[in-house]
Amino acid sequence: MDLSGVQLASMAATLGVAAVFDIRQRRVPNWLTYGAAIAAFVWQTWTGSLGASLVGALACGAIGILLYLVSRLGAGDAKLLIAVGAWLGIGFGLDVALWTLFGGALVGVALLLVRGQAVSMFREMWVSVLTLSTPGVRPQMARGDFSFPLAPVMAVAFALVAFVPALRPVSPILEALR
Repeated sequence: MDLSGVQLASMAATLGVAAVFDIRQRRVPNWLTYGAAIAAFVWQTWTGSLGASLVGALACGAIGILLYLVSRLGAGDAKLLIAVGAWLGIGFGLDVALWTLFGGALVGVALLLVRGQAVSMFREMWVSVLTLSTPGVRPQMARGDFSFPLAPVMAVAFALVAFVPALRPVSPILEALR
């Protein structure tokens, strides 16, 4: 399955605008994420692919919400992943999510090393894992202490998935299972 021109243009525009907002204001606005998801559902309904759109939104949204809950992803980024899944479906959506997580990890580690905060961050990540299973244990650092704009990383991940088929780890597997 290939992406249509409408899907490519819509995702490129959405992620481009999200990247600009995220860099300038360190947030992705709700009107953009909700608007993109609603537009995706309308388009996918019109093309007869609403089921694939809903499954993609749920799968990508689950990843985004889980990472938000462990304090490593902003709410706007999580909602943006829902829109990505809604527009691209589960295969391409998970490809973008996977590359976003990989790219975000690389950027994050590089920034931590440059800022001299790597040890603090890894300690804080361990505390975040403990907060899921141990009552009373809470992270000491504020939610945004180690944050950076993720929407530009997601935009690059989308470009990789859209234009370099060899870099699609999930969608070929799902296509083969059909």
